[in-house]
Amino acid sequence: MPTPNLGAGRSPMGLSPYGFGSPAETDKPLPATLGSGRRIDPIRRDYVLDANGAPLMMSTVQQLVYLAVFTKLGSSIEPDNGLAPFPPVINEQTADLVAQTIRNALDFIVKDNRIEILSVDVERVGDSALITRTRFRDLTTGVEEVFEQKF
Repeated sequence: MPTPNLGAGRSPMGLSPYGFGSPAETDKPLPATLGSGRRIDPIRRDYVLDANGAPLMMSTVQQLVYLAVFTKLGSSIEPDNGLAPFPPVINEQTADLVAQTIRNALDFIVKDNRIEILSVDVERVGDSALITRTRFRDLTTGVEEVFEQKF
């Protein structure tokens, strides 16, 4: 039986070892939480497992937000998707520029009516680091989420 051609981005990343399904059986435990894609830790940038080694899950929308803000603009098959580089120097305008950059990265998800961005807060940490908190509503579930990342 031929495998379906799902194309890039048709299935949530990490749903199976081969991207869209494997014909082989596995002895790995079933996911510990419900969701459509494996949860990715934004700090370690790796899959999150429970104490038994089962993958924790996240929704497709959560994963889209994560990937949108961690993908470098122009580096994916969709050249307009991703996060543009931040300004090289942190100054008074940096917070506004970073917030707009994050909004631009999420624009394709907003236009697809999957999220509503409620706020993007940028906090300066020391001389060379930023923490961003993006609050959004998942329009597929109505749930408010906060995505935090450190740059």
